[in-house]
Amino acid sequence: MKITNFSIDTGKMNNNAHFRIAHISDLHKKTFGENNSFLIRQIEKICPDAVFMTGDMISRSSKDITPLKHLITGLSENFPVYYSMGNHEKDAAVTNRKLYTELMEFAGKYCTVLDNDTCFIKNENFTLRISGLTVPQEC
Repeated sequence: MKITNFSIDTGKMNNNAHFRIAHISDLHKKTFGENNSFLIRQIEKICPDAVFMTGDMISRSSKDITPLKHLITGLSENFPVYYSMGNHEKDAAVTNRKLYTELMEFAGKYCTVLDNDTCFIKNENFTLRISGLTVPQEC
């Protein structure tokens, strides 16, 4: 696991406001600690305003999403979680429809799933527009 911190100043936030994001991507069914407890603790230390999960949290060979479910529920207890799909999730829609359906139904309960969709995060200092672009499978 690699944790990288950086700041972006857009000049669009009022009163020197900040918005901290924890971004997780491309785990490919990898886990960090039992039930992803180590990864959850590391994210809790960051105290993000939101968690962005941007695809390939599973692999094409995934048969069980229990570790990912633990990660999603563990994070969603304390933070809003936004999930967009990668090519491995989209491939599962064809190759393992049952797993894909299970993931989408579960994620839909605990996350904001952005599948070619946009939502807005608003507070008193700014409005942040986020989008999840799902790249179509190649023929």
